[in-house]
Amino acid sequence: MSDDGELTGRTLVGGYVVGQKIAAGGMGAVYRATQQGRERPVALKVLHPHLAHNAGILERFRREALAAARLSHVRILSVIDFHLEASPPYMVMPLLEGRSLQDVYRQEGPLHWARMARIASQILEALAVAHGAELVHRDIKPANLYLTSAPKAPDEALLLDFGVAKLKESDEFDRLTRTGELIGTPLFMAPEQARGEAIDGRVDLYALGLVSYALVTGRVPFPDENPAQLLIAIQSMDPKSMLELVPGVDPGFASVIHKSIQKHPARRFQSALEMRAAMLPFAAHAGVAAATPPQASPDQDDMNAPTEIMPPREEPQAPTSRAPQRTAEWQGVMPEQLPPIGVAPASAAPNFAAPPTRGGLQMKHVFILLALLFSLATTAALALGGLYYYVTSRSERPAGGVVAPMPAPPGGQQTTSPP
Repeated sequence: MSDDGELTGRTLVGGYVVGQKIAAGGMGAVYRATQQGRERPVALKVLHPHLAHNAGILERFRREALAAARLSHVRILSVIDFHLEASPPYMVMPLLEGRSLQDVYRQEGPLHWARMARIASQILEALAVAHGAELVHRDIKPANLYLTSAPKAPDEALLLDFGVAKLKESDEFDRLTRTGELIGTPLFMAPEQARGEAIDGRVDLYALGLVSYALVTGRVPFPDENPAQLLIAIQSMDPKSMLELVPGVDPGFASVIHKSIQKHPARRFQSALEMRAAMLPFAAHAGVAAATPPQASPDQDDMNAPTEIMPPREEPQAPTSRAPQRTAEWQGVMPEQLPPIGVAPASAAPNFAAPPTRGGLQMKHVFILLALLFSLATTAALALGGLYYYVTSRSERPAGGVVAPMPAPPGGQQTTSPP
């Protein structure tokens, strides 16, 4: 079998007859399939054969299958079967019809705040289940939030891709990440996650809040021309108020979002259920969203100007509302990440290849390098200051080290300075 994973027409272990390929990425491909005996349509996520011999990638693939299989909820795309010993390894998921929020934004532009509140409320249901099972998703982003296109049920949201989920207090996770690799999507990464510290479910709430902010305002909240600048901004910069960027946004909704993206975890919502309770009153207004599409403020400054993370490689489809200010191709740091899994798009959409891996140091090491340079600069400044003091003090003393007498005061009495 070729390395490109072309399986169409084959019957895999477990009785799955493989049909058309519907998505592909650096780590694998997704196919339509039919389960023999039950004649039900499913989606197969297949690992590329040449990666099946990589122990680290195979372990991550296994973790994704186990994490999704242990969760059962209407808002979570579950794994219904998997065969990791097969050649190639694959997992089985329900076949869906719909679009990711990444595609929604690319095709329609920024979302109305009430529509986003309804979607976020549903995703928070899924996060509550995952966190209750001690799983932290760690990669909440528009591509992993999916809207099914069920009749008379618009915007039914699902949470996808637990490929980088963390099992709380997991020795296995510590072993997998002991190299210091940053796992997740940097743009939506909570400050403590970016620092490599211990995390909990509040990093998912932060990411969902930041995704909501970006999709409603149409703006990337932090400058991200390079990883070092982005990581520094995550730690030190507060996004501009939504009230300044989006005319007509509900102040209460904006308050919920800004609370969820506080730098310190203790200042955020402490659970998915708490955040959902705060979001639900604004989700109730979702019925007006379609009639009143948002208009992001045209006023921009250098710090908050939209940033193209990855420009489209081909012309996107014509939007049904106003043109988006920027692309929604928010990507992660792992080139092997796949597009939405278990998904059959309702309509063909342009494919975006994973961005090339940037060279140089890992992002986590940038802070260490900056701290080292600062320390060296401080030491040099102190040394130069000491040398300058020594030279100037020597130049002011007379030869031989004898102190010159003071001028005689009136009355003829002479005084000298003490030896």
